[in-house]
Amino acid sequence: MKKKIIIISVLVFLGIVFVSLHKKYSGFFIQKKIIEKDLGVYASTIPTFTNVALDFVHEYQKDNYAFAGSALIDIDSDGVEEIFIGGGQNQSDGLFRFQNGSTGSPRDGQFVNIAIQSGFVNKVMATGGALSIDFDNDNDIDLLVIRLDGIYLFLNNNGKFEEQKLNITIEKDAVPLSLSVTDLNKDGLVDIYVSTFKSPKLHKGVFNDPSSRSNNLMLLNKDNNVFEDITKKSGLTYNQNTFQVSFVDVNNDSWPDLVIAPDTDRVVIYENKKDGTFEIKPPLTDFGYWMGLAIGDIDNDGDQDLFFSNIGNTIPLIATRKDLKLEQKLDEKWALLRNDGDFKFTNITKEKKLDDYEFAWGALFADLNLDGLEDLLVVENYVNWPLHKFKKLFGRVFLQENNKNFSPITKVSGLENPYYGTSPLIADFDKDGYPDVVFVNFNGPSRAFINNGGNYKYIKVIFPDSARYLGTRVDMEKLDGSKISKQIIGGVGLMTDVSNELIFGIGVDIEVKSVTVTFTDGTVKKLKNIKMGSRVQIK
Repeated sequence: MKKKIIIISVLVFLGIVFVSLHKKYSGFFIQKKIIEKDLGVYASTIPTFTNVALDFVHEYQKDNYAFAGSALIDIDSDGVEEIFIGGGQNQSDGLFRFQNGSTGSPRDGQFVNIAIQSGFVNKVMATGGALSIDFDNDNDIDLLVIRLDGIYLFLNNNGKFEEQKLNITIEKDAVPLSLSVTDLNKDGLVDIYVSTFKSPKLHKGVFNDPSSRSNNLMLLNKDNNVFEDITKKSGLTYNQNTFQVSFVDVNNDSWPDLVIAPDTDRVVIYENKKDGTFEIKPPLTDFGYWMGLAIGDIDNDGDQDLFFSNIGNTIPLIATRKDLKLEQKLDEKWALLRNDGDFKFTNITKEKKLDDYEFAWGALFADLNLDGLEDLLVVENYVNWPLHKFKKLFGRVFLQENNKNFSPITKVSGLENPYYGTSPLIADFDKDGYPDVVFVNFNGPSRAFINNGGNYKYIKVIFPDSARYLGTRVDMEKLDGSKISKQIIGGVGLMTDVSNELIFGIGVDIEVKSVTVTFTDGTVKKLKNIKMGSRVQIK
C-alpha cells in the first residue's frame, strides 16, 4: 500500500510539472493554438492567397550553416522580379521566373527555374545570404551571394551571370552568413557589411565566452572590386555571432544607421555620425537569441519601427540561459520596438499580443491587404529541435487591424508554411498591386503564394536597384493626416533583401495629399497629381 501511495504521489508530481511546463512553454510540446478570431467588421479585409508551383527543395547537410539565402532580382529589367534561392552543399542554386497559367490567370501560374541558362550552377559550397544590386553601375541588376567560403559577385550581362569571388578576408574559424549594403560615403559605390558566425565545430552557443564569437566586417568599396576593411576606424567593431544586420535611417536625417540582430547578445543600433564613423547606442533589449529583423512604419508616424524574432516559448529557459550571469537577463520572446525618435524605442510586444509565440527565423512587414497598415509575416521551425522533426509549426501571419492590434490570420489567409523557414519574400509578381508571398525554406521545399487581391487602392514608387538610392525615404501623406513612410533598404528579413518597388496601400475612400521622396544627398522631390494604381518610376 505504501509503495502504491509513493508511485501515485510521484505521478501526481510529474503531472503537475508537465502541466506547469506546458502552460509556460507550450511551444516546447506543440505549437500553441492561437484562435484566429472572427475579426468582425475587419473580416472582409483579410487577404487570402493561392498556392502556386515553385519546384525547389533545399538540401541541408548537418553540422553546417546551410540556410537558404535568397534575393529578389529583376534580371532583364522588365519590371517583374525573379527569385534567387541558394542551394545547399553540392546543390545547384535556383533562379525562378513567374509565369501565368494556361488560362492566363496567375492563380494557376507557376515559377519556372531558369538558373542553368542564366549561369547559376553552384554545386560545391552551400549558400548563405544574398541580395541584388547594380554593383558595377551599368544599369542592370547584379547579385551578391554569401557562400560558406566567402563572398561571390554575379555580374549580369543581358540576363547571363558571370561569377567571381571577391578578395575579402574572413578571419580564421569564422563563417560569413549574411550581408547588408549601403553607400557609406555617398560615392555611388556599394559598401558591404558582413555578418559572421563562429565555425560550427567551435560554436558553443553561449553568451560570455569570447572563444565562441566571431568578428563582423565593414568593407568600403574602393572600385574595381577592391575593398578596404574599415571595421575598426568606422567604429563598427562588433564581436558576436550575428544573423542579420540592416542599414536603415532610424532618425530620418538621410544617413543610414546600422541595426544588429545578434545571436546570444542584446540588440544594438549604431548611429551614423555622417563622417564615416558610427557610435553605438544603448542596447534595445536584454540578452536573447535574436535572428530575423523586420523593418516598417507600423504606426504611420513617419519613422521605422523594428521587429526581432527569437526562440519564443519553444525551448524552456532552463536549457537556454547557458553561461549567463545572475545579473544578465535572458529575453526569449519576440521583440516589437516602436520608434519614439532620437534612437529611443518602446517595447510594445506584449501590448500588441505578440509575446507568446514560438521559435522563429526571418520576418517581414508588408501591407498584405493594402489598407495602409503594415502586417507581419514570420517563419518558424528549428531543424535541430527534435519535436519539430515530427510536428512542424505553420509559421505566423498577422493582420494589423484599424485598432493597431496584430491578429493571427495564418490559416484563414492560406499562408501556412509547415517547413523549416529561412525568410519570407514579398513582391508583386502578377502586377495587380497586391503583395504576393514566397516562403524560402531550408531542408525542404520553398512555397509560393499569389495574393487573391481585392478592391483597395494603391500607389507604387519604383527605384533603380543601385547604391545611389540606398536609404532613400518615401513619405505618403493622406488627406486624413496619416503618413506612411518607407525606405529603400539593402538587406532585411534574414539572409535576403526586399523589393525596390515600394507599394503604398491606400484603402478605400481616402485620397492622397502628397508623396515626398527624400534622397540621401538631401534632395527632396515632390510627386504631384498621383493617381490611384500609378507606378511612379524614379530615375
